[in-house]
Amino acid sequence: MNFRGTFKPPVVAITNSPARIAGPGRCNVGRAGLEISGFEASSQAKLEAYVIVALVVGLAALFGFAADRVLTAVPPLALQLAGGAIGGLLYFFVIAGRDKHLADKPVDRVIPWERVGAATRDMRQPGVVAIEVTEGGSKETVYFLPAGGPDLFLNVFKGSASANDRG
Repeated sequence: MNFRGTFKPPVVAITNSPARIAGPGRCNVGRAGLEISGFEASSQAKLEAYVIVALVVGLAALFGFAADRVLTAVPPLALQLAGGAIGGLLYFFVIAGRDKHLADKPVDRVIPWERVGAATRDMRQPGVVAIEVTEGGSKETVYFLPAGGPDLFLNVFKGSASANDRG
């Protein structure tokens, strides 16, 4: 059965590494295996996190310096907090407003059932299904948010699990 939805890898993975697929796509629970189509996830999330921290700290330092040298009537802490807030707002409007995981390269993969593990609800992202897969000796997790919600997807997946003898 073919499901449309969104691949949503977490920014920080705790156990398995997320599969490098993100953005809109589809996940087909078929006879040959799990067929996934989406876009390659970029690895810019860590770089953007460092840029954000540098921006907030830099603006706070700049505003603190300005309070010390130029605006002596305003307490330095107030301007440092204002600089940090401006950095946070810049992050919100510039970086958070776009899909930071999406790349231009389309991804189409067929994962045979013997390499597909369990599918469970992701506790950190409501509605997202975490599917464990093994590719080339390493474990990955595909994070998929079905458009119709996770219940039908999990029922079809588990029904297919017994038919294909995996669990």
